Amino acid sequence: MSSALEGQSKTVDVVLAEFVALRAEVTQHLAARFTVIGLNVTGVAAIGGIVIANRADTRLLLLLPFLSGALGLWFHILTIDVMVIASYVENVQRPILVEQLGEDRLFQYEHYFRSRMKGRRLIQAITAGLMFPAVSLAALTMTIGSLHSLFDWSVWILGVVLLLLQNAVWATRLRRQPAPD
Repeated sequence: MSSALEGQSKTVDVVLAEFVALRAEVTQHLAARFTVIGLNVTGVAAIGGIVIANRADTRLLLLLPFLSGALGLWFHILTIDVMVIASYVENVQRPILVEQLGEDRLFQYEHYFRSRMKGRRLIQAITAGLMFPAVSLAALTMTIGSLHSLFDWSVWILGVVLLLLQNAVWATRLRRQPAPD
């Protein structure tokens, strides 16, 4: 085997090994997203259940904008990480393999997926909005009549700020995400 072919083979091996590692990272991020969703649902059910079943002070609901807001931002970070990995595979790894192997049909999944995801961004945004910001908005709305002290109002305002931050992050993501081909 000539040294050029050995170099080509090593390059392909390295790219494929890196691809396998990146796919494992994507799998971990996707699993973490489901964990975040589960934590949010559990937290909302626990706090909401305590307030409803025990007729507890409705100001306990002020915990939800912080819990749901933090988890929503974490969910967003995990989503961005997956998108960055997908972009790296398509824009860095794929061209290397095409150059080394002379085969343009490799690693076409990102293009294939984007071309078939019409309407998916909107569905994802609505779903994430119901899971995270809507919970915060509902909690803030339900507690406004129960606020008495400066501390209560301070916590409520911080919850509003976190809700606005979360909405800004999601709106930015939707604007920057590449549209389907």
